Amino acid sequence: MEFRFKLLRQFAPGSQLIVFYRNSIFDSNNNSGLKFFKNLDNLFDQPQQHTLSVRFVYFIDYNRIKNIFS
Repeated sequence: MEFRFKLLRQFAPGSQLIVFYRNSIFDSNNNSGLKFFKNLDNLFDQPQQHTLSVRFVYFIDYNRIKNIFS
């Protein structure tokens, strides 16, 4: 089972802030004979894996800043 959330914010031309969150539960066993609700309870007893990713992309216009460095 997996839950995903993505937030994308564009704050200037060509510039973005991206936040991505994922929560996943996974179980691999041989309990195929269990009834549905018992299997579901067994799944939620497994450890969860949380992932958070933040990406910041900023466009720097060379033509606007070239005079600063010369």
